[in-house]
Amino acid sequence: MNDRGYKSFDIYDATASDCKFSLTYANPVWSNEFPKGGCEYKIKHTGISMRYEPYSSESWILGVCIPGGMKVYLEHFDEMPAGLQGFVISRVKRCDGCRYCVQTDKTGNRPLAKISVQYEGNAYSLCPYYPGYRFWWTSMDDTLADHIIVLLGFMDRFADNKK
Repeated sequence: MNDRGYKSFDIYDATASDCKFSLTYANPVWSNEFPKGGCEYKIKHTGISMRYEPYSSESWILGVCIPGGMKVYLEHFDEMPAGLQGFVISRVKRCDGCRYCVQTDKTGNRPLAKISVQYEGNAYSLCPYYPGYRFWWTSMDDTLADHIIVLLGFMDRFADNKK
């Protein structure tokens, strides 16, 4: 992470959680703001965040920091390497018509925010919102680390659009 320009941040009392401590490696090219900690809400940097949740059965959680949700990355799904496509398909929530994305639409005409992708001959409608809960783990192995590194590299291609 350090070789790719990421910096470490010790964060206490992370946002939107009872988390008291988070160690986050964030790529500062995304924003001049100090990272908030955690990996779910209002993320403005790519990176990883390991946090301690004192009330969880698995106290340490490692999550990928995905700035702005998955929308822009899913819109460029065809540009992802095949292995990354498989990883993303396995993690991103499929649209189930919950209508969260259109809950403020008074007209009833706004289309669902789902993004359609093709992978290995199958069509998927994927939800671009709230990826943080689908991209966190309580253990790590080499395969997962490799997937995370490729995902971060792919997302970092879009950093210039965010600052």
